[in-house]
Amino acid sequence: MTQPTVVFVTALPVETKSVLVHLEPRIERTILHHEGFNYPVRKYGMWDIVVVEAGKGNPSAGVETTRALDLFKPKYAFFVGVAGGIKDVGLGDVVIADVVKGYETGKDEKNSRVWNIFTPRRVVFKPRGEVGQSAATLVHSAKQMVNSNQWCGKIKHSDENQNHGRWDWVTKFMLGKNAEHEEKQYPSACVCTIVAGEKVVATLDSNTYQLIKEHYSEAVAIDMEAIGFLKATHANHSVKSIVIRGISDLLHNKSPHNDKRWQRIAAGNATAFAFAMLDELSFPNGSDFESGQFKEISTAISTVSTVSDKKVREQAQSLSEELFQQSKIRLKARDAISKEADQQELVKNSSEAAKEFLSFDADIATFELDMLDCIIWIRHSLDEMGVAMSVKNLKSRFKFTNMQPYELALIHIRDIKIPTKFKEDEGITQVLQLYINILIEKLISD
Repeated sequence: MTQPTVVFVTALPVETKSVLVHLEPRIERTILHHEGFNYPVRKYGMWDIVVVEAGKGNPSAGVETTRALDLFKPKYAFFVGVAGGIKDVGLGDVVIADVVKGYETGKDEKNSRVWNIFTPRRVVFKPRGEVGQSAATLVHSAKQMVNSNQWCGKIKHSDENQNHGRWDWVTKFMLGKNAEHEEKQYPSACVCTIVAGEKVVATLDSNTYQLIKEHYSEAVAIDMEAIGFLKATHANHSVKSIVIRGISDLLHNKSPHNDKRWQRIAAGNATAFAFAMLDELSFPNGSDFESGQFKEISTAISTVSTVSDKKVREQAQSLSEELFQQSKIRLKARDAISKEADQQELVKNSSEAAKEFLSFDADIATFELDMLDCIIWIRHSLDEMGVAMSVKNLKSRFKFTNMQPYELALIHIRDIKIPTKFKEDEGITQVLQLYINILIEKLISD
């Protein structure tokens, strides 16, 4: 079964690297486009991830995004990378674009004021900016995420990013080399408007900045690719897309040193937000697929409604109701292990139960990470009509050769932990036990 795909589009190598550090290093497979382009596919949990480095500029972003969408038919598309800050943002902050406005389209014409031979009319540029919008559901999810710092836990560059980049060598020198961080200063995130064009705006004195300030005063950041990306995704109705940018420079304080240093930090922050959002998104083969089946059944029911055979109509109606009930149970069971805090608690309790079977020098942290993979496998399997992820691939990542601790821990989860959350519904327990038994059987078998 082909897994749902997410396409990440970037412009710069530093942005591509910030995405790759979140993915499994092993390439699952390589897809060849008919025009000769190769696309490596990597894994992130249950998702297939394709990273496309489009290069600078809206035209390149549009072309490369279109090609990837046509080939992979992804569920989601993210443009992640860096941008320049115009106002109300700081270095390292993350801007999620609900609206992107292209500032370069417009018309040159003479102004309409009265003139004479001594004061001829001037030619002025009147913008007719293009507008692109991120998917409403993704923007809604982003707005919920910006109200907390939980997404910062996905940032890979620990100290510098978690302290918003301000804990640098100057601070250490002033406070002493052994000084401790007084308080973590997390990067901020906001859902705001950005503008996009082909120019590199490097000073507040430029005509381009004056145009943006006059006609797009609501914009907080500027980039060179977002409008091309959103135009490409808008033409593909099956994909939901969003633009996420980290602020790597400020127009009022640009310097080559800052640009080089902050590009890596800002790209990492933007990517962290994107993957935190991906963690919150539902695995699509559940509700979407089942909704499709509901539609087919409804069509079948309407088709036989004119048939005189009452028994046929009753069987079709019964099938529809049964599928609906199974769907409700499946969704509740998934919710029982959907929260990260619940997953961590299950993993911790399971590792305690399995310790007596682990060797004395066993790495408990590694074991718990492997158990977390098991929990994620169960969660996403519940989103599908069948078992989704290859157990062989899951098993190959485990560091222990003895599978008995995993069997014990999964039995512990199956019999004690998860079902107690929904005692009133036996169907949830049965669904969870079914999936855990499948996982146990396949993990311990050759």
